[in-house]
Amino acid sequence: MLLISSMGYGNKEVPISSLSKENFNVIVLEPGIFELNEAEVEGKMKHRPSALKIVQRAIRRIPSYYPENPFSLVGYYRDYQIKDKKYVNLNEALLEIYDKGFDEMDLATTKVRLYQYRENTDFPIDTIAARPYDYRSGLKVINKAYLYNFGGNELAILRVHDAIRNYNIGSYSFVNRLDMDLVKNHEFYRGKDVSYDGKNIYQIKFNNNFPEFTAIGTLYIAKDNYTIYKLEYCIYDRLRRNLSRKIDKNGTNKQLIFEVTSEYRPVEGKMYPNYISLHNSFQVQKPSKFKIEDMTVDLPRGCFVVKFNEQPDNAMARQTRYFQIVYKGKELKLTRAVVGDKEVLLYPEMGKKEASSMFSDLNRTSENKINSLNKMLSFKVGNLRDVQGNRLQEYFPENFNQFREFFVQQVKPGKEVPTYGKYMNMDRPITNNQPLFPPTNFTDYWMNTPLQKNE
Repeated sequence: MLLISSMGYGNKEVPISSLSKENFNVIVLEPGIFELNEAEVEGKMKHRPSALKIVQRAIRRIPSYYPENPFSLVGYYRDYQIKDKKYVNLNEALLEIYDKGFDEMDLATTKVRLYQYRENTDFPIDTIAARPYDYRSGLKVINKAYLYNFGGNELAILRVHDAIRNYNIGSYSFVNRLDMDLVKNHEFYRGKDVSYDGKNIYQIKFNNNFPEFTAIGTLYIAKDNYTIYKLEYCIYDRLRRNLSRKIDKNGTNKQLIFEVTSEYRPVEGKMYPNYISLHNSFQVQKPSKFKIEDMTVDLPRGCFVVKFNEQPDNAMARQTRYFQIVYKGKELKLTRAVVGDKEVLLYPEMGKKEASSMFSDLNRTSENKINSLNKMLSFKVGNLRDVQGNRLQEYFPENFNQFREFFVQQVKPGKEVPTYGKYMNMDRPITNNQPLFPPTNFTDYWMNTPLQKNE
């Protein structure tokens, strides 16, 4: 028996004995009907992830892709200021930062070893602008922002502003806690994808307009594993324009309050800091060039004398209404003011005998105890000007830009904090007698002063 089968046709059995040996044999197959199980075809549309989803994934993955174990960073640090397009107060250092890992609080556990420090004397020094921020007196402040001075240590200020390193604690305004507040406080949209160090990168733009501030930022996030390569963030004063009134890189002419850049790179499977910068504007109150140097009693001439560091304006200084003298709680009436060489003589209106008694009393008191004299006699001087037009004892504002930068030259994964040697006191400025501890391979690292072009 011959069995014949073919897909799409019914099987057919043919006895071999019925087949001719001399001629062709034609065998016809009947079409067959087959029942197939139902096939389900499931298709997937390739969705373009939203900017918000990308940012949320990147933040969630920080604990997995950033170092939870100790490491150290060797690099070049500098801080400097700009006033009237000129650089001032440039400090430079080569140092090693020992970080116990992202699971530990940075300021509480990180140690810093200072290899080299120098105050660059090629640039001018402004001692008032170099002081720590002082919000109590208002002598050095950031308008509409508060910057903790951490004892004046500029490096500590810089590290606090790395929002990626400090993702689970407060960092700076509006970013605050990166893992909780960035998404809540901003709106996100996708920019043009870019390539960085051979990686395909999402460029995520974000912003928000608060009542008095505008926030503008950019995140650079790897497409393959959602690691953050770079965070740029700027805060502007919405109510003030910048001094140049020019449109900046973010398309605004508003006054910059501060901007931060944190840049990371992969080393041995983890993301480590590569560069961080903090740029902010600030204002200092400079004392007037026209000051009072002394106030005295001139017994032989029977008058009071106010001495200045500059020549007062004659027309103003001759007017007694600018001066007030109180003796034993009673204001003295002045008959005339005589302008001399950087001084004004003030004559009280009283009889010769009365005046002689008062001046003798003041003279005896001043010889015995200065505090007693201050209780007996007080001076007030009004808004006089000197011959150059400077107002007396008036503070006037000067605007500066402050920059702090750290360039990483070497990453040492797994590097523990050494138990020997001295470390920087983070409660004191780098300039304040910090211990130096240069390594044996000091020449492997560089100190560098090229600064950005300042137009």
